[in-house]
Amino acid sequence: MPFFSVIVPCCDVEAYIPETLASLDAQTSRDFETILVVEDSRDRTLELCRKAEAENPQIRVFTQPRSGSPAAPRNTGLTHAEGEYLVFLDGDDQLEHDALQTLAAAIQNANLPDMVQIASQEFRESDGARLEGKRFFNYSPDDHGKIFTGQEATCRVADLNTYPYPIVQISVCRRDFLENNNITQCPGLLHEDEEWTPRALFLAKSVLVLDRAMYL
Repeated sequence: MPFFSVIVPCCDVEAYIPETLASLDAQTSRDFETILVVEDSRDRTLELCRKAEAENPQIRVFTQPRSGSPAAPRNTGLTHAEGEYLVFLDGDDQLEHDALQTLAAAIQNANLPDMVQIASQEFRESDGARLEGKRFFNYSPDDHGKIFTGQEATCRVADLNTYPYPIVQISVCRRDFLENNNITQCPGLLHEDEEWTPRALFLAKSVLVLDRAMYL
């Protein structure tokens, strides 16, 4: 069983999916599988994903009709995932090259928490430069490495932020925590992150906070 399942919803991302997959190929840890859930696309997204699957035994591709949001493909990915922890990566985004290695070490040192909350960073596509003022972290820098209960983490985020950054992708979750609590996402719901993230966070018994921008 791999330590991580990286779940990637894909729809009309022909221009981006090669870089997304390249960021996974560059990972310093190989203890993961990649699940590409491709919804009906108007471009070559499925073709590129099938090619990647044929070339890499760590990649599995699943297809489904277009749903209108990433929620349904993420749920499909959860159904097929075999990893101990789930990483949600959109088909037009990337991970830092050592993200999975860093996460695995921190998770093991923290005694396998239900969730990990990380930071994200936007970058300029033309040259990869990180954009000033576009780093997002819902906690205080002093919270780095701390473990909260889900309710403590929820209150902490609410206290520190006028408008928290609730995207699914900055939450790394233990698979059995999501399965045992039936925590899936609402298919077709716009801004599904804003419903799912506080629900999952509140139910977690342990939440590790890492002030590291691993999601790009």
